[in-house]
Amino acid sequence: MVLQVFEPCFPEKTRHTLVRPLLAVRWVFSRPLQTRLIPKFIPLELFQKATEYTKLPWIKYIPLLTYGQLFLFLPIIYTLIQQVYWTFVVPSCKQSGWCAFYALLYVFLLANKSNSVFAFLFGMSYERLVPYHNLATWNAVATGILHAYAVGNATHAASVAMGGGNGGMHIAPGSNMAGGKDPVTFFWYLWHMPEARTGVVLLASIIVLFLTSVFRFFRKYQFDLWLYLHFALIFNVFVFGFLHRITPMAAIVAWFGLDIVLRYVIWAGFMYEHKAQLKPLGDGLVEIRFKKTKWFNYHMGQFLRVAIPKISVTQFHPFTISSAPHEEYVTVHCKVLGNWTKKLAILAQKQQEVAIMIEGPYSSLSFDIEEDARYPMIICVGGGIGITPTRSIVSQLIHEHKHSGRKLNYLRAIWAVRDIEMAKRLHLPSIAGHGTLTDSDTEYESEGSVSDFNGLPSIEFDNMTEIDLENCEVDGEDTNEYCDFQSNIYMSKGISEDEAHIHSFKPGNHVFIGERPNMEAILLDAKHQALKLGVTRIPVVVCGPTLLVDSTAVLCRNLSRSVFEKEGVVFELHTEIFDY
Repeated sequence: MVLQVFEPCFPEKTRHTLVRPLLAVRWVFSRPLQTRLIPKFIPLELFQKATEYTKLPWIKYIPLLTYGQLFLFLPIIYTLIQQVYWTFVVPSCKQSGWCAFYALLYVFLLANKSNSVFAFLFGMSYERLVPYHNLATWNAVATGILHAYAVGNATHAASVAMGGGNGGMHIAPGSNMAGGKDPVTFFWYLWHMPEARTGVVLLASIIVLFLTSVFRFFRKYQFDLWLYLHFALIFNVFVFGFLHRITPMAAIVAWFGLDIVLRYVIWAGFMYEHKAQLKPLGDGLVEIRFKKTKWFNYHMGQFLRVAIPKISVTQFHPFTISSAPHEEYVTVHCKVLGNWTKKLAILAQKQQEVAIMIEGPYSSLSFDIEEDARYPMIICVGGGIGITPTRSIVSQLIHEHKHSGRKLNYLRAIWAVRDIEMAKRLHLPSIAGHGTLTDSDTEYESEGSVSDFNGLPSIEFDNMTEIDLENCEVDGEDTNEYCDFQSNIYMSKGISEDEAHIHSFKPGNHVFIGERPNMEAILLDAKHQALKLGVTRIPVVVCGPTLLVDSTAVLCRNLSRSVFEKEGVVFELHTEIFDY
């Protein structure tokens, strides 16, 4: 993310030469981390029954865990085991204090947005690290309490020994420890020793930080208060960390401070556009649009955080970028779901141009989608407002295919939407194309193509953006490659024949009424064509309701080639996460 500050200073060719090799190497090393921990031959029913029996919903997600997720768990597990060891097995205040510090360090490493170590090394942006950040905070609280317990035990041992065996605590030996008569207690130590007082305040700050964050009520209904309290407590942690003589705390302060300066001063304050146009689309939808400047570089599937000072200066909300990187304007689409978006919808009715603050862009897809030789087949699935990343990805892929010669044999854009109103207002680019295999004299038709999954009528909307890909031409020249591109809309809520006749019919987009997408049939169709084309990996991008995301994740696991199989297809899954 830090590279974004300097990236525009270099010519485009130089940027591509410098950055692409770095990203390619990163993907090579990070790809094995996406392998599932649980082999495919272990049935999912075992975990589902365990979930029903124990009433613990997280058990059903165990089969979807990857080695990369285990890798992120290891520092948490390691520091906790070490803390238990230095607290109960070989008691040591000094060593338990270091364990508590390392646990706190991991919390801040997972919290950084613009200069995330994990984003740089593994392509994981901060929104994917939020669950691990929460677990790391649990761990910081636990290790902090255990450290306090270790100090209490050491204080008692020092009292008994009258200064001996204090486990590394700075207590002067001798009978004058507690006036020469009464035994030393933890409360005496707390009252007389500044280091103990700073430690208690430090631990209390961490606990309050944790409690106000783990319960979503504070963030949801009192966001500004929560944010001010959050930063105040972080400041408290830094100050009392120094007072507690944790010298390495300076490294955390510097790294965290760099993140704050990049996000709020450089990006939101100076680099990016400060004016945007608001456009109410009806049905609780608002479009935010601003001019793309040379400093704002983004990729397919990324999101940004937006603040509207007229609503709140401190509230930055995440929205997926729905425009494509090659387009002149950057657009995001917001659906009214909470207090902030309600205020945004009201403001859009009154004012077309507003002041805006932007930070980002953040995130990256879980696979190197720019590697067209590896990924000539792509599936994008969106549910409701979750169609926004699909709009960006599809538009950019088609642009690169037509104008840059990107290899693209198969593209599916699937949109599951409840009713016709959102489909009319938030349109999906219409893509149509079907070519031939280069090694065959006959046109290849897949068995059970997406458009044949049901016999329902297809309708097309007048305001849809249509991209003509007939004969798979690139800059006007026939590539003679096999191309199968479709965008399909599934509206679960039925409409009358009169409503359907209002809209004109066009080739390309297929709109199915009263149906949900059959994801198993869609993935099987893609797998069948991949085997014909010799493609071994198919990326699948999913953004939408939990049920859609979870069911697609299970299907991708079940239909993918296992590590024990030499031939087959692997569905590489990327899901959007905004529930934090």
